[in-house]
Amino acid sequence: MNEQGYLDSSIVKGDKFADKAVYSITDKGRAYFGKLMEIYAGQKVPLLFDFNVVITNLKKMDREKALDLIKKLRDNLTASAKSIDEYAASYPDIPLEGKAIFEQQRLLYQSLLEWLDKFESQFRGR
Repeated sequence: MNEQGYLDSSIVKGDKFADKAVYSITDKGRAYFGKLMEIYAGQKVPLLFDFNVVITNLKKMDREKALDLIKKLRDNLTASAKSIDEYAASYPDIPLEGKAIFEQQRLLYQSLLEWLDKFESQFRGR
């Protein structure tokens, strides 16, 4: 980004440690950052999950194996949700924007787990 003119850098002499580069954003960098913010805010939000291929192909598995795969998926979603909660708890003083992202992820995991419960019930009933 320095080569593109988005950042300026200067070398600061270290006391006990090696010299380090300190970067600051340029006007060109601020403009590029603003452009990226506009691009990402204006895009459709894809919600494609790699595990959808598992759900799509469960009917090709024997029933017991299919139910085992659903359980593995649930276990991994639960572990991921717990991990986000633990990570968020370790940063209680983060700004509102960071807290909002943790809440977004928590709600997504909660929704996916509810969806999986409903799907499993329907899958078992057929």
